Amino acid sequence: MPDNIRDQAEGLRRLMESGELPEPSAQEGAVAVEDIPEDAPVVEDEDSIAVDVCSEELPAESSGADLLLDTSRSTEVFPGTDSLSPSAVFRIPAVKPLEKPLPRGRDQLGIRSETKVIAVTSGKGGVGKTNLVCNLALALAQMGRRVIVFDADLSLANIDVLLGISPRFNLSHVLSGQKTLREVLVTGPEGILVVPGGSGIEELANLGKEDLENLLDSFEELDGECDLLLIDTAAGINHSVLSFLLAVDQVLVVTTPEPTAYTDAYALIKVLAQHAPEKRVGVTVNMARNNREAADVTRLMLQICRTMLHTGFDNFGSIPRDMEMLQAVREQCPLLLHSPYSPASKSIRRLACSLLQAERQLASSGGLRGFMNRLLGRARTTAA
Repeated sequence: MPDNIRDQAEGLRRLMESGELPEPSAQEGAVAVEDIPEDAPVVEDEDSIAVDVCSEELPAESSGADLLLDTSRSTEVFPGTDSLSPSAVFRIPAVKPLEKPLPRGRDQLGIRSETKVIAVTSGKGGVGKTNLVCNLALALAQMGRRVIVFDADLSLANIDVLLGISPRFNLSHVLSGQKTLREVLVTGPEGILVVPGGSGIEELANLGKEDLENLLDSFEELDGECDLLLIDTAAGINHSVLSFLLAVDQVLVVTTPEPTAYTDAYALIKVLAQHAPEKRVGVTVNMARNNREAADVTRLMLQICRTMLHTGFDNFGSIPRDMEMLQAVREQCPLLLHSPYSPASKSIRRLACSLLQAERQLASSGGLRGFMNRLLGRARTTAA
């Protein structure tokens, strides 16, 4: 089935499991999402997704399907097509932000419990990386994931500003023994947790053996309570950024259509390819004027990577330039809460779905303790 239909189906399935939606029964006008062809044309709006499915392409009965959607048939006209018969178009309700939260965590959603770690980074500043991290965390939380955001951007640590929170402590208070990791965690919108990094990032390389074990134990305690750790790194390439990128499970590189931005993004991918050619790297183009511009940037970067580095990357699509984003920043309100149906919000939710699909393919890496072991080992090596 098409990706956006699959994403909506997964969201609807979770709504049904949480009791937000009733389980539909087989009836006239129902269609199993598993039966929707991959090449079926779709039209998405803020309320629903319409999908053109010819009646002969569907089985006579769908009652045994994994998920059966109670759909209403529509007579709308698809772009570029003639009028379709009422029996050929199904309208699937879009998943909207919930008034009450979904069950949190992988255990409730039937997913393995090991925490996965994703670093969001960029070759240069000013590409909207931190803003994307905040909204991506919210999108993942709205999908039922328990998310912790680790603010590791020493130069411009402003996740608290974008989320409208005021942390009193940061990682340095944990390293000094003044506070536990749980005590410095700050709760943000949708229940996401934030670890304020502050100057504590620089102190990681100088930990004694006892302090190191205490820090590892602190992070390991969160392994069963956190599904995803999102790390907002500093922009550019330095030993601190590289330490984080080499320790995580997945790297998401954010760029824009500006030549300086995607040139620096390529330089970052080149360094990663030299140090860890097996590292899973993805790219998303932010603030694109249109899909063609984003596709051109992605195609150019991919061509250069394959020619010069003999490697590629995962294409995580694009996020359009959206004036609602500027207004949301001014009001210190994340875009997904300020304007949940804006074009950028929809793209961020699609990005979240793509990351979850990619996450399922990641090999086991030891969870948060494994990540911290790799990070601290790398920090000591680069500091030496």
